[in-house]
Amino acid sequence: MKMSVDQSELSEVAPVADRVLPDIRLYVIRCGELMIYPKSPQECSIPVQWYVLTHPLGNIVIDGGNAPEVARDPRKRWGPIVDVVWPTMKAEDACALQLRDLGIAPESVKWILQTHLHHDHTGAMADIGSFPNASVLARREEYDYARSPDWFYRPSYIEEDFNSPDIPWTFLGDDEDGFDLYGDGVVRVWKTYGHTPGHQSFEITLPQSGRTFLVTGDAVSDKDVWEKKSLPPMTVSNREAAASVEKLHNIARKTGATVIFSHDPVQWLEHSPLPAYYA
Repeated sequence: MKMSVDQSELSEVAPVADRVLPDIRLYVIRCGELMIYPKSPQECSIPVQWYVLTHPLGNIVIDGGNAPEVARDPRKRWGPIVDVVWPTMKAEDACALQLRDLGIAPESVKWILQTHLHHDHTGAMADIGSFPNASVLARREEYDYARSPDWFYRPSYIEEDFNSPDIPWTFLGDDEDGFDLYGDGVVRVWKTYGHTPGHQSFEITLPQSGRTFLVTGDAVSDKDVWEKKSLPPMTVSNREAAASVEKLHNIARKTGATVIFSHDPVQWLEHSPLPAYYA
């Protein structure tokens, strides 16, 4: 288990002047949906999103949706939280299967980047056997908290998803903010604590178009949070959660980024269906 990032491993990239811009693509993918407060007057449905970034130094999965087992027996995999958030997922929604449908071999994935370790974001690492060449990048604070969460968050962390000895972890330190994953400016990792103690978001810049995207994770779950009408549905720190929203606003202003929320059903409809991608 790696305790921190080895910069020499991550930045295997030639000087800018010596290379041709690669064909890097960003896919926004759905792993079914969550029915919030099922069978109640407050019932609503939200998408479970995850992302793939193709890269010549190794493809990247962000989160990966739900574990494959959720499609077979949600209650057995997730336990009592399904009484509050019921997952609607088909077997073919699993991360590795959707990758293959896109012509992307799971074996080509070098990094699984975790926004955090909640149950609807751990679908790739929960199926780590399908990703034999991948390491999982998370924050040490998130991993430690997931193993011993506060009582109110305990149902949101499914130990089977992240406690396998086969998971090759790499942890970013608290001082590694804005970390450039491959040293080429394509993926930067930002601390966005508050929803969870070690939440992180990803700034993605596509070389061909120069377009930047901000994958917020649950730091900004929907438009209401982005417009500062509400905080994320649950937090460990309201103060940190609010500061993270402001931080992401600052990054978006600086970069001109398109902001991608994690669970916004209206914004989801704005993305073209697969196999469409951003480049």
